[in-house]
Amino acid sequence: HLIILENFPALTQNFLFEKNRCDDFLLFLNQAVFEKKNIYLYVCGEAVYEPQNFECIKRFQELLNAQVVCSVNGAFACVDLPNFYGHVGIGGHPDINHRWKNLGANDVLIILGADFGDYHFLSSMSEVSSAWILSNLYQAYGFINESYQHRFAHPLHLLKGPIHQTLSYLIQYPISKSTILAKGDFEKFKPQTVASEKVNLLEFYQKINKLWKKQTLCFEDVCTAYRDRQYVLPIPNKNVQFFSSQDGSAMGGALGIGVGAKLAAPQKHCFIFMGDGCSRLVFGALSELAHLGIVIFILNNQSFGIVDDVYQKIYSHIDHKKHHVKLAAVDFVGLAKACFWDAEKLKPDLSNLESLIDKAYSTKRSLLIEIPCESFQSLGFNPRKLILK
Repeated sequence: HLIILENFPALTQNFLFEKNRCDDFLLFLNQAVFEKKNIYLYVCGEAVYEPQNFECIKRFQELLNAQVVCSVNGAFACVDLPNFYGHVGIGGHPDINHRWKNLGANDVLIILGADFGDYHFLSSMSEVSSAWILSNLYQAYGFINESYQHRFAHPLHLLKGPIHQTLSYLIQYPISKSTILAKGDFEKFKPQTVASEKVNLLEFYQKINKLWKKQTLCFEDVCTAYRDRQYVLPIPNKNVQFFSSQDGSAMGGALGIGVGAKLAAPQKHCFIFMGDGCSRLVFGALSELAHLGIVIFILNNQSFGIVDDVYQKIYSHIDHKKHHVKLAAVDFVGLAKACFWDAEKLKPDLSNLESLIDKAYSTKRSLLIEIPCESFQSLGFNPRKLILK
């Protein structure tokens, strides 16, 4: 079962789906297919809030034959979807991101939910010919006057109501199938070399993806993981649901979200990816969390790694020492044990990864796994390199 996010008065409202608007949308879709428009289905975080959305999304996509892209938080609703092109924005494949930021007069965007932060949705995309949002949100991130119209040059159409109710109505009626564009192969990574005492993160993400078990939730903090993991693994894994705290980039926020998830659904296995920089903001609470049975991966590169990566572009003319991104060493294993956690360090050759994951799934005590890594090993695309000058 998923964690059902409900009773959030600041985010959702029980709108009834709008039948007349849905009828207009059906007419529009069939006309768009007739005109040979490229139709993209953008699946966002709201799409995973309720499990009844999943089958409706799959049936709607199959009827329409749309090209599917997603945000990180919407990826779990895309498991096994045909025509899945991958993540957009941060960590997205270069070919997909190129298409994404160049949507124009011959493209139609159907948005399930509303992930419009600057990590996903660049202002240069405002020329898309037509956009429709299916959403039950009324106070979402980046709203102005309860709308995202300011992100579009042309009228933005909103179908209010729970996504599954709107889709359940739409899939009762014939929808013409669109023609899909060719999809390039997902990245074939070249071998990367890191220092012998460091973990190769490319190999780490590839290996751990084979070890996830059902009922797993993962939360990614503001660290290299939320840029790189989905780039290495563009196809969603049906055993694990990822959540990223990208909007607002609240450092340390993943720990609070992960703790809340574990308290709300104790039967879930909750993992948190966090950098050594973010940890400095929240690790004062470790002792209180020792009994929860959560697991933290600490990506320890002794720096604000994702910040360093951006600074090397926008401040390349300034001496690197003045970027102030280096951090003092911390014995994270010793720190965690002092707070009554179990703790171990991942070996650079990953030889103990499988045993650590087995322990993570069986332990009742919280577990910290330190991952010694290189700050320069930048795998995924970061759109803020484009918008920060």
